[in-house]
Parts: sequence; C-alpha cells; structure tokens
Amino acid sequence: MKNFYLTTIVIMLIFNYGNTQTNTNSLSINDGGGYTQTNSSIDLSGGAFTIEFWFDGAPASGGPAAISHNGPTANAGLFVRISQAQINYSFWFSDCFYAGVADAAWHHLAVTWDGTVKKLYLDGILQTSTGGDCGGPYNGNGKLFLGTNHFALPSAVENWPGKLDDVRVWNFVKTSFSDRNQELVDNEAGLILYNKMNSCVELHDCSTTNNQGTRINNPLYSTDVPFVSGDATCTDAQCGAVLLPVELVNFKANLKNQRVDLLWQTATELNNEGFEVQRAVGNAALEAGRWQVLDFVAGNGTTNEIQNYSYTDERPQAGLNYYRLKQIDFDGKFEYSDVVSVDLPNFENLANLRIFPNPAPSGELTLYLPESNESKATIRLYDQTGKLVLQQTTSSQEETLNVSQLAAGVYFVEVSVGGKVFREKVVVE
Repeated sequence: MKNFYLTTIVIMLIFNYGNTQTNTNSLSINDGGGYTQTNSSIDLSGGAFTIEFWFDGAPASGGPAAISHNGPTANAGLFVRISQAQINYSFWFSDCFYAGVADAAWHHLAVTWDGTVKKLYLDGILQTSTGGDCGGPYNGNGKLFLGTNHFALPSAVENWPGKLDDVRVWNFVKTSFSDRNQELVDNEAGLILYNKMNSCVELHDCSTTNNQGTRINNPLYSTDVPFVSGDATCTDAQCGAVLLPVELVNFKANLKNQRVDLLWQTATELNNEGFEVQRAVGNAALEAGRWQVLDFVAGNGTTNEIQNYSYTDERPQAGLNYYRLKQIDFDGKFEYSDVVSVDLPNFENLANLRIFPNPAPSGELTLYLPESNESKATIRLYDQTGKLVLQQTTSSQEETLNVSQLAAGVYFVEVSVGGKVFREKVVVE
C-alpha cells in the first residue's frame, strides 16, 4: 500500500488475444519471513474437504508447514509439513505420517478429510500412512496460510523453504486428481479457494467465493512452474490487469439534520483492510494533531472495481469539525486521506433564524427556527420577483426544505412564528 491520494482512475491493461493462457508463475517462499494468508476465513468444519497444491524444494528434515489453516486449537488447526524425511498431515496434535519426498522436483500433493479418516495423495496416488493418528475430528474455520506455521504468528515467522503453485480447496472429498496438470476454469462446483499464482500483485482467488489473499514480507513470484497448460478465464488481478494502490477518488462531508454524512469512493484497492474515521474539532485541535477515532469501516481487500463507503457522525460538535480517513493495510501499513470539514453553528438559545448550508448545493437546506412557545411555524420561500414558490408548516425547531426543483438563484425565506416574522436570504446553486 502506497500513495493513498485523490486521483483519477487509471487501470493499466495488457490485453490477451484468443482464449488460451499459460501458467506463468509460482509462489517462492523466501527466508525473510515471507508467507501469505487469506484475508477472510475459510470454513472447513463441514466434515469433508480437499486441499491440493504443487510444491518444489522440500527441506532435508523437519521444517515449518508448507500449508496451515486456522490456529493452534485442538481439532481446529491444520498443517501439512513436507520434508525429504517425511510428510506430516496434522489436525493439531493428531499427526498422520507418510514417507517423504527425496528429490528436488515439482510434485502434486493432496490431503483429504471425510469426517472420519485423513488421506494423502502424492502425484495422484493414494499413500499409505507410516504411523500416527489419521483420525479426527476437525472443526477449523479460519484463514489459510501458505509457507508458514500459523501457530508461530505473529511473534515469529517460520518459513517453509520452497515453491508452491496452483493451490485449490474443495468442500468435498476428491479421489481423482487427473486434472492436476491443467488450470481449471474457475467456476467448478465445490471449489472454495483457487490460487493460480499468476498474479503480479497480491494473492488472487479465482474461485467464485472471491477470498483474496495477501503476501506478507514480500514472498516473490517465480517463473519456475510445474506445468504450462493454462486457462484465461480468471484474469482479474493477473499480469493482464495490474492493480494500482488504494486510490481515493472522492471524499466529502455533508451536514444534514445536525449530523455529518461522510462519503468516499475508491477506484482500486490493494491489500486494503479498511478505514479508520477520525475527527478533530476546531482549528486548535487540527493544528495540534488531536484526532479522535470515531469508528472503523472495513475495506474490500484487493479489487479493481469502484467501491463506495459511508459513515455518519451522529454527534458532531458546534463549530468546525474536521474529518480524515486512515487507510490501513492487512500488514499494518497506513496512509491518511486529505482533510474535509463542516461548520456546525451553535443553535442553543437561538434568537434568530439560521439557514444551513447557505448556499445550498445539494438540493436541500435546513432551517433552524427561533425558540418560541408557539407549537407551529409557517415557512414561505419567495423568488426575487416576490413570487411564492414554496410554503409549509412545521412544529419542529429544525426543518428541511427540498429545493431541488428550483432554478439556481437568490431566494428569500420568511418564517412566521409566535406573532413574529423572520427573513433571511438564501442562494440555491
């Protein structure tokens, strides 16, 4: 995440001609703390699932997990350790062991759970366990991690030193993996996560669940791949559509009925966890940097589609209210937006008519009426020729007028209440 600013929409496209695309990249886990995680949870507690992927570069022995799920909770934390000595498929202290992979080459691995038994397939062939507990149960519902042990985070990062490619998660048990040498067309029934690794930016999910992922500490993409046969169906966030950083194209504050509506829009988002809404009241607080956190609005992770956001400050303070957004990434990095403001007049013990906003740019204006013992007031709006163009009564001290149908120009508001008449000029834009 860099350069969070007001900008125009710019999306660079490299067009793919024809209907084919090759498998171009794999994910290379480095030794500098790099790994990936999904931005949202994946529910594997339904009693059946399959996780399959390609790997290359197993260490001699031991080592962290190549893939892990959820967290360090009994029967709810999954990890797969791969080394030349052995493969460990575990449900957190329920370990099932298999023979290791001795050569330094690409291999396909799949682990399944049918609600009763763990099974493991290597290069499409069912393997026989060498020992351990191959039972369950499993009720994990959490994020999926690639290249690290989830239980070591965030205090430490243990990296699995190899490459991963074409990670697929299904909500049923597969027994055939004849499709492992071909990228899928992305909309297969039961496919709940699909990382092709062809992205030039963050970890993109090509399944219909759209569970995007984030690279932490910058694990790199490699052109070393297990197969080249690709599919062009999933192109969002791949090298053919390069996402720019989080781009705020609109941020505004509107005062309505003594509340402030904040509206903003992004053109693209990259690794966006969300927005912290902050307020400073008065010039002194603004200059001193005394910002109050009002709330947090969740972002949309990684997307190149326009996203709209809103937040309402129900209790703005009298005087100048300044607002800004603190955009926060999943890795903790952040940037601030520009500052917008509204001026809320102090209407306590009001002796005269007040109109806000004036000029009125949004088709509405709000009248704050003088205090009176009368239960009703009559409001009239005249144009510059003296013609009556709007009339209504109210029993409230605060009344909103809809002037969206009026031509732009100068008008005069007249309020009759308690035997008194109050007049103010207003400009409709």
